[in-house]
Amino acid sequence: MIIGVPRETKPGERRVALLPAAVRELTHQDHDVQVETHAGRAIGLGDDAYRDMGATIVTARDAWDADLVVKVKEMQPGEELLAPRGCAVFAFHHLVHEPERARTLAARGLTAIAWEMMRDGRGHYPLLSPMSAMAGRMAIGVAAGLLGHPPTRVLVLGAGQAGLAAARAARTPASTVTVVARSEKSRDAARREAHADK
Repeated sequence: MIIGVPRETKPGERRVALLPAAVRELTHQDHDVQVETHAGRAIGLGDDAYRDMGATIVTARDAWDADLVVKVKEMQPGEELLAPRGCAVFAFHHLVHEPERARTLAARGLTAIAWEMMRDGRGHYPLLSPMSAMAGRMAIGVAAGLLGHPPTRVLVLGAGQAGLAAARAARTPASTVTVVARSEKSRDAARREAHADK
């Protein structure tokens, strides 16, 4: 299978869909991985890091000319024209509220595989969990910036990945953190975590 990794074009997006270690795994399974030149530059990964793992460094056009294109953000206007008919594009598509974009992809004969909709055997979203945890940690930093000091009384709504990460980040000897959970299961998870640190 030919797997293409184009450079992200959405303004402000610095990530790259595959790291060199993932490319090595794919090339060891006899897949042809084509990475657009400078795809990893924004996160400090040069073309040689990918080339050393077996990738071919290509132009944007060639990165899109693949059986499977792997990217981070949703396809930007005009990118659907770069992908050949029948190509599968694995990305954060966010198509739920974008019916026009969904119709455009369908009309081009593209298969959209959404990172955000992938579930594991337990029904969890493993590709969203790390970002949810990051957002929870960042929320406390944002609050501290707005207040001018770390918050001492924190109310966290929800005990999922983001909520528990926020509670962890807010917890200091000088703070009081209250977590409100929607279900008994998430409430119990929050309690277990709180008692684990004692």
